[in-house]
Amino acid sequence: MLHVVAESSVLKIIVETLMTQVEEARFDFYTDRLEVCAVDAANVAMIKMEADAALFDTWDLDECKVVMELAKMREVLTLAAAGEMVEIVFDDVANRIKVSVGKIERTLSPINEDNVRVPQRVPDITLNSVAKISGIELSRAFRAAKYVGEIVHMSMSPDELGITVPGPTDAVDITYSSSELEELNCENKVNSQYSLTYMLDLVKKLDSVNLITLAFGENEPLKMNFGFHEEAIKVLFLLAPRQDAY
Repeated sequence: MLHVVAESSVLKIIVETLMTQVEEARFDFYTDRLEVCAVDAANVAMIKMEADAALFDTWDLDECKVVMELAKMREVLTLAAAGEMVEIVFDDVANRIKVSVGKIERTLSPINEDNVRVPQRVPDITLNSVAKISGIELSRAFRAAKYVGEIVHMSMSPDELGITVPGPTDAVDITYSSSELEELNCENKVNSQYSLTYMLDLVKKLDSVNLITLAFGENEPLKMNFGFHEEAIKVLFLLAPRQDAY
């Protein structure tokens, strides 16, 4: 049995952030936290999220795993007013999820776990070039990039972080000096390129994020770490480089 209650804004952040990459996800409920880890159908992007149980007004459960269709969860959450509480109850005997908002109660069927791609483990990737940037700045950079092309070129040196998107006729070039970043650690210049497709929906969520940690290497995955609600919700995003862009 699972019974949790949280403010609608908390659940919206969790569900809508996951929806930037996947349509279904397995929610792993533990005594002290919620964990979700999912990979997109093309195996290009992975997102992992952890939410502290302390964020929830009610956290009464036996440890369990529940696979949910995210769009249906969001449909219910959109009915909630600002600050309104949302209740989720999972009956493992009846195999039903009940989501309640005010007088509205919606019953959902969980998805068979065999139909959802869940990573067996999170890749242990060591990336030595790291920059920390505000969520607003990174969101604005990628939103500007989407009007020009589909591939973003990212570079990092001991002095600056660069984001460039070349297009057929136009281009976007953005450079942040080390003094304009919260932190910059890079010994030698590195370059890599990534598909904007996997980032555009995600960056829309970053305006409210205080700080994002970016890490990548020469033709290596992009790693992004950030959090919501004073880091009570932690997010890890991994994106494979575009090999064909070189």
